[in-house]
Amino acid sequence: MKISRRINILRDFGMNYCTLRRPTNLREYNVSLRRWCISVQSARPECPLCEFVLDMWLEYWKTQRFLADYVMTDYFFALAYETLPECRRLLEAVPLGNYAYDDLQHVLASKFNQEKFDAMNRDTQFFKLTYKRDFPKEINGHETFYGHLCSLYGE
Repeated sequence: MKISRRINILRDFGMNYCTLRRPTNLREYNVSLRRWCISVQSARPECPLCEFVLDMWLEYWKTQRFLADYVMTDYFFALAYETLPECRRLLEAVPLGNYAYDDLQHVLASKFNQEKFDAMNRDTQFFKLTYKRDFPKEINGHETFYGHLCSLYGE
């Protein structure tokens, strides 16, 4: 089952470029340092960041036959962030938010709690979920977080 809500990020958030930007967690290392989220990107045509990343990919594939690293796009974003002031400004203009981005996937199989659900949704518009596990809709006759999402958005 896939749950999706189609939105126009740029329209709904009133921006020319949008991604998820969260406070840096120095105990968790990744290339983005939470300054962007590759899986959530939206931009208007002629976005300098997108043009740079496209150019980097086109140059890369001129000489390479294999992908060197799974997070290559993140490397290109980091290079743009560090070397191109216009790209840095674009990324830093995205407001911090989505504080509970990772939280919902960890409770999908747990008994649903409306207060916890409301707290997660207070400042988070996007949640990272997983297709890698099956989740029960109920546990001992009680709806789970997964079951609640199913009832909200259908199967």
